[in-house]
Amino acid sequence: MSSNFLNIQKSKKIKQMKSKMNLVKLVAPLFFVLIAIGCSDNPIEEPKENVFEIQGENGFVGTVDGTDAFIALLVSDNEALVYVCNGEEEIYEWFRGNITNPENISFKNSYGSQVVAEFAERSFTGNVILSDGSAHSFTAEPNTGNETGIFQVYGDLAIQEGIVAGWILNEKSDERGSFRFNSVFQATPVKPKTTTISFKSKSFSIQRFSVNYHPDSLTVLQVNR
Repeated sequence: MSSNFLNIQKSKKIKQMKSKMNLVKLVAPLFFVLIAIGCSDNPIEEPKENVFEIQGENGFVGTVDGTDAFIALLVSDNEALVYVCNGEEEIYEWFRGNITNPENISFKNSYGSQVVAEFAERSFTGNVILSDGSAHSFTAEPNTGNETGIFQVYGDLAIQEGIVAGWILNEKSDERGSFRFNSVFQATPVKPKTTTISFKSKSFSIQRFSVNYHPDSLTVLQVNR
């Protein structure tokens, strides 16, 4: 066997060894990166829904401990509305105002009642102090379904006649409401399915509060009539 042939074979083996070594150099870092990702204690988490997405259009609703009242909340990026009611217990508390953080709400109304609510784990929890001075805790969950949420009698005629009334409806079609005539609590009627209610032979308008949320724009707390 000639020396030239041996040299050629030796050169081929050297080239093959170099190619294998270069391949190992390229693959090894990738291998360790994959191992590191697989062993990571902090896997990539999907973005969580924010309070606006969770509340949808109808906000949150829950019960108030120690009472038979409902509480409902609607939040926008800079405003919130909270209503607590049950006419049979003469509970009728409205809270509305500007906020700086939609996940932390604190209000005091003109009757001295107060509400504090904090958002976590898809619900609001907090405390409400009623006008009689009693304190009660609550939890309010997302309120889904059609025609649920907060409703209120409104308009100039209602003001003239001294009608102050509102309802809260949840996704199970349970409702609580309060109805006052000249500051005196009346038996609360079932909220009509229409946008008006009759009292003392007169018709009064009903409005529904809701929130429209668009990811690319501000949330707006609005009245749907």
